[in-house]
Amino acid sequence: MARKKRLNNSRSVAQHLANISHQLQDDEITESKARALTYIASILLRAIENSDFEERLKRLEDKLNEDI
Repeated sequence: MARKKRLNNSRSVAQHLANISHQLQDDEITESKARALTYIASILLRAIENSDFEERLKRLEDKLNEDI
């Protein structure tokens, strides 16, 4: 069984999506499985992007509050 990789940033999700594409092209996974994995990865990517945005916003708000 292949080692599970952490999908905790946009780069790792992009690499995961590329792996899914290659596996599908090499007939290692079915279209149905590729579709499901891609769907999950896209949800993960949105969650990561939202989390990154929230962190950046919090830092800006903290910086503004320091200056007041």
